[in-house]
Amino acid sequence: MSRKKKPARTAPAHNSAATATKPVIAGFLNRHRTLSRFAMAVLVPIMFLAACEGILRVAGYGYPTSLFLPVESVQAYGSNRHFGWRFFPRKITRSPIPQSFAIDKPDNTCRIFILGASAALGVPNSAFSFGRNLEVMLRSRYPGVRFEFVNTALTAINSHVVLPIAEECADYDPDVFLVYLGNNEVIGPYGIGGSVSGVPGNLKVVRAGIAFRSTRLGQLGQSLVASSRDGEFDSEQWRGMQMYSRHLVHSDDPELDTVHENFRQNLQDICLAGAKGGAQTVLSTVAVNLRHSPPFASIADSTAPVAALRHLQNLESSALNLLAARNPAAARDSLQVARQIDPGYANTHFLLGEAFLALGDPVTAYASFSDALEYDALRFRTDQRLNEIVRSTAATLETEGVLLADTQQTLRQIEPSGLGIPGRDLFYEHVHLTFQGNYLVAQAILPTLEKALPAWVKARADARHPMPTLEDCGRELMFTAANEYLNLSQMRTTVTPYPFTAQLGHDTRLNLLDEEMNRLRNLATPEVQKATVEAYQRAYRKNPRDLLLAFNYAKILSLTGNAAASNDIMAAIVRTQPPATDLDEAAIDQLNGGG
Repeated sequence: MSRKKKPARTAPAHNSAATATKPVIAGFLNRHRTLSRFAMAVLVPIMFLAACEGILRVAGYGYPTSLFLPVESVQAYGSNRHFGWRFFPRKITRSPIPQSFAIDKPDNTCRIFILGASAALGVPNSAFSFGRNLEVMLRSRYPGVRFEFVNTALTAINSHVVLPIAEECADYDPDVFLVYLGNNEVIGPYGIGGSVSGVPGNLKVVRAGIAFRSTRLGQLGQSLVASSRDGEFDSEQWRGMQMYSRHLVHSDDPELDTVHENFRQNLQDICLAGAKGGAQTVLSTVAVNLRHSPPFASIADSTAPVAALRHLQNLESSALNLLAARNPAAARDSLQVARQIDPGYANTHFLLGEAFLALGDPVTAYASFSDALEYDALRFRTDQRLNEIVRSTAATLETEGVLLADTQQTLRQIEPSGLGIPGRDLFYEHVHLTFQGNYLVAQAILPTLEKALPAWVKARADARHPMPTLEDCGRELMFTAANEYLNLSQMRTTVTPYPFTAQLGHDTRLNLLDEEMNRLRNLATPEVQKATVEAYQRAYRKNPRDLLLAFNYAKILSLTGNAAASNDIMAAIVRTQPPATDLDEAAIDQLNGGG
């Protein structure tokens, strides 16, 4: 029997829409799983870190990182003494000077922020800085206008630290930013020679690290790192330039390019922060002591033969003897041979400057002194390239309200010796200005600063008022022989140790300093001391809100045996500052000496 044949199966009809949807759904599900994994990998840690940050804040851990904090009792901002903790180990952090300015800027007030480091701060005494001299000059030329100078400068900082300060100050209703910056770019935080904070590198990474330290988590991490280096700073108080003196930097070190480019970008962003806050910015080039500040360190050419380097040292010794014997021509000839052996040896260029100056050629001498600065291996002074960056930045950002005050060049024209080579008349040592130096720097900056003033201020100008003289500013700011003695005493402590001892002619400069201190000490008769106290008393009664004047008055009272009155004034200063501020003995010493 034959079997019945089964009918052939036919393929089921396809739903084309359903078929097309399946891969779409699968793709969506895959993407959803990918996003979920991403969320788990990224968002959960972020939420965890945010929770940790919140817990630390609620627990009261950490410190505020802004430069100024509100003081509700006086409706003003005061200085955050712990601002520098974000950038330096706590045991060596320098504090900002005590300041107070209204939370709501009063009418008829022009608010000017000074940005920079110790030279802008006015070390060794901030009461006599170029900013204070500018304030006297502007008050005289614009009667009826209240000029409010806020000096945000701190010792040992550089543009990496100044940028967040500028961004903060942009929120305080500024009229003008005045930037005097450059001496610490190599040795300050995140510079080549910085011994306490970072190394130069990618600017985004540096800024991210600075921003992270403003969080409580960042401060916790910073504290843990510091504890791992326990003991490194235990016996080390602030020792100024000694802390950086082991970090020699050759003039052709490729990392200098990174330092200079970081400075350029930071400077541009400082200016843009000012523009964002409604301020015009005055960029000033930086003047340094060329004439009486020899190089701190000279690096010999490591590729030169030993015999050639020994010959170089003999030529330098010979030149020193020839200069002492008043034979500058022979000294010049020896030094020119030495320069051919090693063109980058800094001391050779400085001695050549001495020789050319003795030969009556200040123009060539200036060039040699400038070369000595460029080849100095301990780079504590603004080099020519940094000043050129200041000039080019001002030119580039002119449309953003940025103006150039070429203080370096102007000071050459008005410095008192007439040689065009700034020296000991203007500087206590390598960069910090004497009272006369601060006055002349203010005079150099003033014309540009006036251009940056708001229109309503310019309308108040009164040409009948002459420029205040050096003596006028001294009287207005209460710069006395006692203050100058204190300044010299502070600077003698600064220049006594290394690296100043490595400079040519160190003993001679120290003897000159001692002679001047002895002269001032002999002037301090009981009658003079009494007159000084009385003059300060009158000035303080006239303007008790001038905190720097008040501090100097308290110091004078303390030195003349009136500790109770001194303490009362210090207590009045403290009341203007944030509650966390405690002006202990170390802080008071720092305020007087600047650091």
